[in-house]
Amino acid sequence: MKKPKILVVDNHSKYLANLRILLEESLGCWTSFISYDILLGLSVDTILDFDLIILSGGKVPPVHETTLETSFNRQLDIINNSNIPIVGICYGAEIIAQNFGALLVESTNLIKGINQIRILDTDDAIFGKFSRNNFFGVWEEHRYIITELPPDLIGIGVSEFGWEIFRHRVKPIYGLQYHPEKNSTIQSGDEIFIHLVRNILSI
Repeated sequence: MKKPKILVVDNHSKYLANLRILLEESLGCWTSFISYDILLGLSVDTILDFDLIILSGGKVPPVHETTLETSFNRQLDIINNSNIPIVGICYGAEIIAQNFGALLVESTNLIKGINQIRILDTDDAIFGKFSRNNFFGVWEEHRYIITELPPDLIGIGVSEFGWEIFRHRVKPIYGLQYHPEKNSTIQSGDEIFIHLVRNILSI
């Protein structure tokens, strides 16, 4: 069986090694990691050759209108104009959310550590064995909170820090504000991510 091909756009995440293990060892996928600035030079045909695109977390400038238009315009082009499934992780989720008009608010403190997320829609394929109103632990590490979602995005997981999981109403686009690649025995964020990717790729 041919391995699914995943393009990981690196927004300067410090958890790339963890993400590679999750995608290659846990899911058996073939991956290509490309920095967000190098992505600008890739041809459309090269990008369209992938089965899934993941927008990583990162430490690049805060997501707002100016940085979106200058630093991330290729990611926006992929989000808006391709039909390739996309999963945004933390910073990547913020890029997706901001692109569609969500409200992001800067927290006074860095949100870091294990946090509890409540599931709002268990009919969605992302959740697998988890049932409605179940809580599960995830690793958070971000400064911006997604407080309001636009009509194009549907919130399916929430915490005391706002929207944590969302999907596009029509397109195969998901956002995870937490870090599924930073797993431990006391959280289930990696299980949710693995189930989602398997569902998207039919593996």
